[in-house]
Amino acid sequence: MGFSELNMYEFSSNSWRALGEVTLGCILQSRGVSFKGNTYWIALQVKEFLLVSFDFTRERFGRLNLPSSQCLGYQVLALSLVREEQFSILQQRRDISMVEIWVTTNDETKSCRGPSFWQWI
Repeated sequence: MGFSELNMYEFSSNSWRALGEVTLGCILQSRGVSFKGNTYWIALQVKEFLLVSFDFTRERFGRLNLPSSQCLGYQVLALSLVREEQFSILQQRRDISMVEIWVTTNDETKSCRGPSFWQWI
């Protein structure tokens, strides 16, 4: 979990541009999902899952809490979008074959904190 060099490809100039070194402090666990101009990944930090975002306008990373963020006994399987309006996370417990699907209750990713933002279906 050290430093990583971050580069961005500019289509307008057909070239790469260095954004510098970043420290995420976590390990990305999923493919990126694009939502409203930002990209999001499920990440693992120590023993918690979180949502890591990259804002292309401000060129910076952010972090958002997830429901049931304790990863003990869980394996996150997928991050996706529902009708291009809401996040969904499918996760499965390791000890039993129970699957949980969480869906955001609105599209305001800035307030992705606490159970009122996520709904278990």
